[in-house]
Amino acid sequence: MKAPWIALASACLAVVISAPASAMTVNEFLATVDRLKAKGIGALWAPERKQLQTAVETVSRTYRARLDTQRKAGQRPESCPPPKGKLGIDGKQLISELRALPPQDRQGELLNAFGILMRRHFPCR
Repeated sequence: MKAPWIALASACLAVVISAPASAMTVNEFLATVDRLKAKGIGALWAPERKQLQTAVETVSRTYRARLDTQRKAGQRPESCPPPKGKLGIDGKQLISELRALPPQDRQGELLNAFGILMRRHFPCR
C-alpha cells in the first residue's frame, strides 16, 4: 500500500487545476504536507488535505488562465504544458521539486513556483 502522504499528494494533483488560496507560499504548502505526513493514515481525513488540494487546483487553474491570457494577447506563452489532466507530474514529484527550489523561491507564492516548474518541464519549442 502506498504511504498515505503519497496518496494525499496524488489526490492533490489528480484534479490539478480554484481562487485566492494561491497566495499560499511554497514553505506553507510544504509545512502542511509535513504535518499531514506526520498524521500517517489519519491524513486521509484531515482538513489540511482539502486545503492542499484546493491550493494546487487554484494554482493550476490560475496558471493556465495566465497562459491563455498571454496567447490571446498574441504573446508567446511562458510554458506549453499538456492539456488539463495530462500533466504527467504526480504529487510526490511535485513535492520533491518544490523542496528542491532555492530558499528564495520557497518563500514566494506557490503560483510563482508552479510557473518555474512548468517552464522547466514544458518549455515552448
